[in-house]
Amino acid sequence: MGGVANYRQGYGTQPVLNADGSDYDIFNNPVPNPNPFVFVPNSQEIFWGVYTQASYHPFSYLKIVAGGQLNKAPGTPIDIVPRLALISNFSKNFGAKLMFRQAFRSPSISERFRKSRSAYGDPTLAPETITTIEAQIYREIPGKLLGTLTYFNSTGNRLIRRSRPSDSLLVIDGVSVAKYINEGSINTQGIEPEGKRQFANNLSLNVNASFFWEGENTTATVTGMPNLMAKAGLSYRLPRYGSLGIYHSYFGKGTDINAQQMVNPTPEAFHFLSANLRLNLASLFQFNGLYSVFLEVYARNLLNAQVHYPEYIRRNINSIPGRAGRAFYGTLRLSF
Repeated sequence: MGGVANYRQGYGTQPVLNADGSDYDIFNNPVPNPNPFVFVPNSQEIFWGVYTQASYHPFSYLKIVAGGQLNKAPGTPIDIVPRLALISNFSKNFGAKLMFRQAFRSPSISERFRKSRSAYGDPTLAPETITTIEAQIYREIPGKLLGTLTYFNSTGNRLIRRSRPSDSLLVIDGVSVAKYINEGSINTQGIEPEGKRQFANNLSLNVNASFFWEGENTTATVTGMPNLMAKAGLSYRLPRYGSLGIYHSYFGKGTDINAQQMVNPTPEAFHFLSANLRLNLASLFQFNGLYSVFLEVYARNLLNAQVHYPEYIRRNINSIPGRAGRAFYGTLRLSF
């Protein structure tokens, strides 16, 4: 059993100071901005939790793990999130898992007390929770093959999100302003097959695919989650000389957010290719001495894919840039 207590404090908008403590002079005007973009007033709060977990082996082939966490956030009643797992090994290399768990998140100080033209907080916000049921079956051939198949079902409740100004939930000086709200629930489900194949010549292959779909959705929140993601990685290793890995990922198109303005490229499915090379130069060129030299090169987005993600938080524009273009990183390391 364990427990944790957290203390957090917001300091609000403070005057900007120089290193010596004097006022920072911007354009000969040391007066702080009287109307800052984001304003979180001075605040402090304590939230705490107690958690416990125990395991039990009723049979040699079955393990039961049970636990839970008790949470107390400011302004809300005590909340308990349980966890339960059944783990069965039908044989040494064949088994299954069934898990039920919940997670808890209390609203942040900004979500509760923020005051700005972009969004207002709500001190009465309730914590949000997510409940997940997961079932997995696996099969292993030691040194050659490992395969798993996983099904999961997750439901988020009392989700904390920002309303759109067009919802007119909060009007300041005659202008509609977004505010943080609890709204409804959302359910996602998925199947994830995964496999790893080890070949005899220091070559290994990893593959993974994820198929997602949304269940009952009682909120305007959208996940932006693609229905299909697939990954494959091929790696080759020579213990004395180094290793080379090539990794390819495919991300399907995400959910349409029905944005108010189409100002950027429409988010589409994309391929993302990267590679990682590690060389032991001392062994490769047979250096003599009490030192080693390693060269590491990492290449990212080799296909130079132009990636845009749905802007699903505010939804006033259709997309934002998601990832950088083609890039190379190198490290030379000398060890004595």
